[in-house]
Amino acid sequence: YHFSFLALCISLESITNGQTELVYRIRRNIAVICGKSTETSQIIFDNINTIYSLRSKIVHGSDFSDQKVYDYLTYLQSIVSKTIIELLIHNVTNLELLNKKT
Repeated sequence: YHFSFLALCISLESITNGQTELVYRIRRNIAVICGKSTETSQIIFDNINTIYSLRSKIVHGSDFSDQKVYDYLTYLQSIVSKTIIELLIHNVTNLELLNKKT
C-alpha cells in the first residue's frame, strides 16, 4: 500500500505546474477543486498537508506510521477520484485555467 499511496500522490502532482511551493499549490488546487465551502476546503487543505508529510517521510526514508498511511489511503483514493470528476465536470482543460480559479 505504500506504493499505491505514492502513486496517488503523484497523480495529484499532475494538476500543478512549476517548481516552487509545490506542496502549497497542490493543497490549494485540490481544496479549490474538491471543496464545496470554505470549511470543507480548509479540511481538504489540511488533510493534503498530512498526506504530503507522510509522502515525504516514505520517499526520504524517515520514520513514519504504517497505520497512518493505511488510514489515509482510502481518503487519498477518494480525493484523487473526486479531483478527476470535478475537473471533467468543470471542463478544466489546462493548468492555467485551474490556477486562475479562486
